[in-house]
Amino acid sequence: MPLELRLGEGTPVRAQALVDSGATVNVMPYRLGLKLGAKWDEQTTTVKLTGNLADQEARALLVEALISGIEPVRLVFAWSQS
Repeated sequence: MPLELRLGEGTPVRAQALVDSGATVNVMPYRLGLKLGAKWDEQTTTVKLTGNLADQEARALLVEALISGIEPVRLVFAWSQS
């Protein structure tokens, strides 16, 4: 589904989201975090991933999701360098 994500007061970035109602965590690709203006070394909260990403390091990233017709919502992602 199409949406826009914004980090803090930064410029929104358009993205495509995959809705997986059975997932335990939202995972964000590294490049998308960079587009949002996130800096890897400034994210200090680590997130343990499982499954095929279990060996990948991930950090928590809080962003705002802007979806047409809905009030903006805050989402926490496991931002992975993979």
